[in-house]
Amino acid sequence: MRHDTQEPSARPQPGGASDTPERALATAGELLRASGPDHVTVTEIARRLGMSHSNIYRFYPSKAALLDAVMARWLGDLETSLDDAIAAVSAPDDRLAAYVLTLSDALRERASADPPGFAAYAVLSERAQAAMTAHAAACRSRIAAILADGMTQGVFAHGDATAVARAIDNATLCLRHPGLVHAAAPPPSGEEAEDLVILILEGLRR
Repeated sequence: MRHDTQEPSARPQPGGASDTPERALATAGELLRASGPDHVTVTEIARRLGMSHSNIYRFYPSKAALLDAVMARWLGDLETSLDDAIAAVSAPDDRLAAYVLTLSDALRERASADPPGFAAYAVLSERAQAAMTAHAAACRSRIAAILADGMTQGVFAHGDATAVARAIDNATLCLRHPGLVHAAAPPPSGEEAEDLVILILEGLRR
């Protein structure tokens, strides 16, 4: 997993209008990691890209919208890791375990590899509500799909997969939410995540 900790460049970068959204996101991410969300400004992003700030506003109507997109991309990378882990195993209980353990490992790795950057994203996670809400919904959907499959196969006790998924997501929030992971200092360990997996699976099989 790539964690860019280099100082952002103030030199204009080449590129056409078609890649402005991508370049703006990348530059906003650099500024966020370097200084935190309070110091990310559309004016500074435009200056670094060598363009008018109105060009940025064509794609992101506000700084809040831009930072929400930055958060969504960061979370999207995490969700890709989750999907890869889930796809690597077939049994429903193994897939649920892979989900929880990958979630724990991925955020702990990010916190360890780039502490200042992770701290910045932890702060942003408390503000980027649209991105965090979408991430929560996506995570619950993944869990519900695993549960429904497990119930069909008789691996898990029958029940409301959506309601149970919501409960599991709430139970694993300390592993999923960057703000909570950062506040834990240090983040929950792999052993603690494994204990949670055992507890969840024992409850589902009854």
